Amino acid sequence: MSGSGEAHQEKDVKIEEQGADAGESCPQAVTGSEKTEAKQEKKERRRRVRLHWKSFLAGILAAAAGMSAAAGIWLFFPVSVSPEKPDSLETMKKISEMVRTIQEHYYGDISNSDLTENMMSGLVSGLGDKYSAYYPEEEYSEIRLANKGYTRGIGISLAQMEDGSLYVVYVQADSPAAQAGLQENDVLTAINGQNLDGYSVSEAVALVQDAEDDKVTVRFTREGTEGEQTVSMEKSDIEIYSVAGGMLKEDSRVGYIQISKFNGTTSDQFQEIYDGLQEKGMKALILDLRDNPGGQVSGCCDVLEQILPKGVIVYEKDKDGFEQTRDCSGKTPIQIPLAVLVNENTASASEIFTGAVQDYGVGTVIGTQTYGKGIEQKSYTLSDGSVVKLTTTHYFTPKHRDINGVGITPDIVVENQKDTDTDEPFEKALGTVQSRIGDRSSSENQEKTGDA
Repeated sequence: MSGSGEAHQEKDVKIEEQGADAGESCPQAVTGSEKTEAKQEKKERRRRVRLHWKSFLAGILAAAAGMSAAAGIWLFFPVSVSPEKPDSLETMKKISEMVRTIQEHYYGDISNSDLTENMMSGLVSGLGDKYSAYYPEEEYSEIRLANKGYTRGIGISLAQMEDGSLYVVYVQADSPAAQAGLQENDVLTAINGQNLDGYSVSEAVALVQDAEDDKVTVRFTREGTEGEQTVSMEKSDIEIYSVAGGMLKEDSRVGYIQISKFNGTTSDQFQEIYDGLQEKGMKALILDLRDNPGGQVSGCCDVLEQILPKGVIVYEKDKDGFEQTRDCSGKTPIQIPLAVLVNENTASASEIFTGAVQDYGVGTVIGTQTYGKGIEQKSYTLSDGSVVKLTTTHYFTPKHRDINGVGITPDIVVENQKDTDTDEPFEKALGTVQSRIGDRSSSENQEKTGDA
């Protein structure tokens, strides 16, 4: 491009020079210093002409670029003309000014990526909604995996002895840890070369989670074996067990199921345990939702599908007032006495569950007032893979009760006394379901341990 421009400019210079010469009445020869001056004059004329054309072309290009940029801004960014809006030209100008000021005057190191990410977080926090949030792509990938019911790990659960040692209390079947040969009661001494002396369980877990390239090396001791052993493995997607349960030891007619959170695998896990308890002759069920923060609404509804009669599970209303429902087919309504345990930390999706059970009268809700989160969030992926989670929906129970900011009042209110080891809400739930299968026998020392 610049080569053809130079040739064009040189041609113009020659034409101008020829014209000047033609204007003379008669060509005259020049010698000595006159010849030198003539050459210098020609060079100066050539330089001025070149500058003239370069300036002219630069002006044209600058104007074209400016118009293209302006058109690009309006074409791709629906900029607001209202100065107080975050997408206005005034706000964009202010952001640019702030960035420039920070870069010019801030004393410490500056990470442009951190500035950008925190600016995005600040935009969402400006909503004043504690449930809305911004996540960089890498961070949300872990959340997305957890919502599906999985985590990235090696498949072990750890506990801490009185002397501070960390030992394995559970090894998940077919997990990387199981395949590498780790066993229950193995005492871990190092993870990826980091000695575990003084480490807590959560700190040891963090070493696994932060392992580069998913590679984990574990050093451990085993009772009956001399010295330390070392095994290496690669992390994989490990299923999160959000459901646990079994038949009560002291009353084999009553089943107990605890749901810690609703995710993508909760329904299948519930069905496996629920069906197993029915096969064992379960006559009543205690379902524990205490300290369940919620989770996936779809996971909650999939569990309710297994116990509710036909009808609406939950109403959902958006910002424009449009209302839709999530419904139950009613193919397998529960036919045995049911008690649902709740407390002040029973929230969100677990309140959808509680509200539906209460509205349909299929079970007795026992415990304390629930949290009161009657809104839902949806996540939206942005062009760079980052995610913004926003509150989009207000939900209502099947009887159209609004529990947001209020919570659900149990059918039977029972608080745990701090000065006793007795789980009073559980005892009340057990007595309630026992009475409905014709037995109000003493429930002292009943245990909530599972064998399913």
